[in-house]
Amino acid sequence: MENKIPFSLYVVLTCLVCGISAFPEKGKWTFDINQDIQYVGVSKSMFSGTNITFKIQNCRSETSTSLSISWKLRHSPCWQEYLGLENIETGSGLLHGYYMNPHTIPEWLNYSAVEYVASQESIAPCDGSTITMPAVFQSMEKKHTKRSTSSDDPQYVVPKEGVYLFVITIRPKSQPGGNHTYKAQIMIDMKSDVGYLSVIDWPLLPFYGTMCGLYTIMGILWLIISLCRLKDILRIQMWIGAVLFLGMLEMAVYLAEYESLNKTGELTAAAHYSAELLSCAKRSLARILVLIASMGFGIVKPRLGAMLQRIVGVGVVYMILSAVETYLILVQPKNDGSRNIYAASFLLALLDAAICFWIFLSLVQTTRTLRLRRNTVKLSLYNHFTNTLIFAVVSSLIFMLWSIYYHRMDTCLKDWKELWLDEAFWKLLFSLLLLVIMILWRPTNNNQRYAFTPLLDSGDETEEDDVMVNENLGMKMRVNRANNVNTPSPRASREGQGSIEDDLKWVEENIPSSMVESGLPLLDSEEEIMTTRFELSKMQ
Repeated sequence: MENKIPFSLYVVLTCLVCGISAFPEKGKWTFDINQDIQYVGVSKSMFSGTNITFKIQNCRSETSTSLSISWKLRHSPCWQEYLGLENIETGSGLLHGYYMNPHTIPEWLNYSAVEYVASQESIAPCDGSTITMPAVFQSMEKKHTKRSTSSDDPQYVVPKEGVYLFVITIRPKSQPGGNHTYKAQIMIDMKSDVGYLSVIDWPLLPFYGTMCGLYTIMGILWLIISLCRLKDILRIQMWIGAVLFLGMLEMAVYLAEYESLNKTGELTAAAHYSAELLSCAKRSLARILVLIASMGFGIVKPRLGAMLQRIVGVGVVYMILSAVETYLILVQPKNDGSRNIYAASFLLALLDAAICFWIFLSLVQTTRTLRLRRNTVKLSLYNHFTNTLIFAVVSSLIFMLWSIYYHRMDTCLKDWKELWLDEAFWKLLFSLLLLVIMILWRPTNNNQRYAFTPLLDSGDETEEDDVMVNENLGMKMRVNRANNVNTPSPRASREGQGSIEDDLKWVEENIPSSMVESGLPLLDSEEEIMTTRFELSKMQ
């Protein structure tokens, strides 16, 4: 029962905290509108001094039609208020409610003051020319507006940092009985002094830049050290190099995506999907790496046999489930959830918890084997590895509890600037875990000391024991007969004597004599000794 409680707790916490975020907020939007669409709205967390600009292009109408255009900008202290809003509405809906009653506060939110700004109505002909509105200079605390006569100025400059909803209403005005049909494109642009990234997404740009540089340095150092010790490289060190390569590629794609978004304001969905798929592959390969390391592959066991196929199969299943969860999360707003997301997250968390249980169970068996063999060198390595994994699990649980309490339980999330930590923490924790694994399994001159070597290695020679009986004394003797007829020369024996002495010295230091003695059979049993004594007494 004591083992089931932490297991269930880990599953629940992992479902509630997702390491994957939705698409980052854009800075430019383009919508196709017609006479049926009356409201267009976008929400974004904006810096102080962000310029909001919009214009209507390619407006076409069969008759002489004019458009009535106005907008409102509403500030909210709660991050969840604008989640799930549609960008386009044809009639009554949430955008219509926010535009007609911007001062109304939803019942499920616990804030008291509302700040908003509204423009005056502007009439423009729909004749194919670009339609822009005059700029409005208004503080949200004030009740009056001041219009600018220059069309080059932005429609509005955000006075303070926060989460905003920008709603535009467009209605055709024509002669009574005339045709109201028209088609046009509306373009919205929101850019601050730092670029098009929002307040919540901007910290990820320097974060991914730092992580990309860190992975590059780690990869270059690992490659140089591996090339210097290429003859003594272990298989597990090749797995570490593969995980490093995937991590470096993942961070490079994320960095390129956020750089492009900050400069252009346009989001490349294919690049974000590619980065997330690389992240899924890296996480799957990392779990395979930790599993085979905890089982002692190449160090305690020379091969895993059929177990390796099971581990690879678990990794493939994990990658598929994580890819499904990633797709479901990406199509939803940040910090939002649905039943499909929670179902996919529950299955993935269940598999992740099972993998963690498998890892620690394998570590217990590996350390027990090393303790019985009294191999202090390898046992020290696995003790450090176990402590690192325990630290990772404990820190994960602490962060999960913190994130659930402050980011999930609060109905009005006012500390929304910290949401980027939900994504950055897991990548940072994994990089630290990978760094510790690199240090523990780094290629060295003594690489073979960590590699698997049998306790009694007979080399290329096959020896068998023959028992000969002395006809005179009747005593049993054990002698070795070598099948190899090639006898080394005395000179070659003297040259190899130094290396043999070094090997024997290492065996004496690392393999206790009690283990060797327990592994070898006794030369003569008590019954054989008594029989020999009896035969000798008859000869006297």
